[in-house]
Amino acid sequence: SLHVACGRGNWTVARLLIQAGSNPRTADKRGYTAGQVAHKRGMPIPNDLMETLGGPPETGTIPPPRDLLVDPHSSTLILSHELCTQHRSCPPMVRDAASEPPPENVRRLTVLIDDETGILKTTEFGGCNWDGNVRRAAMGDVLKCHEYNYVERISHVCATLPDHPNAIGHLDADTAISRWSFEAALRAAGSVCQAVD
Repeated sequence: SLHVACGRGNWTVARLLIQAGSNPRTADKRGYTAGQVAHKRGMPIPNDLMETLGGPPETGTIPPPRDLLVDPHSSTLILSHELCTQHRSCPPMVRDAASEPPPENVRRLTVLIDDETGILKTTEFGGCNWDGNVRRAAMGDVLKCHEYNYVERISHVCATLPDHPNAIGHLDADTAISRWSFEAALRAAGSVCQAVD
């Protein structure tokens, strides 16, 4: 337990485990103490635990410490609105010898954020903070980057498409859209603005 807490930089739990009697000098099956695991994973050990947990291992590659200015609490905010999963760039994939796979993976977000199977929903990313209540980008902000006619055209094409997995429209040869693509784009842009704010 102490090895896991130190390897993830969870110093609150590490302190509690040490207070409860965990031995910081116990080595894992590879011969590393909990403090050495923290060093190997680039987790800076707080000053009050440095003497207890000890220094880095004598052999092996030690990565630089994590940048505590960028991620001071070892947590990441993930902004993701459910409508972003409704942007479809191609019909559902059919795997057979006659058809070419689409250029994009239509399951790209599902693989990452699905509640049951998403990679970012596993315990490895348990420290992530999720916010699904993402605002739409203000049209004034969108128009700082795109011309009004272009934005209006996307909105119109998306509104005319039926809400069906096989209903894919094209703005040009490289840009496929579906019924919810415009709204998904506004939510994606809004999440960037929200993250900055």
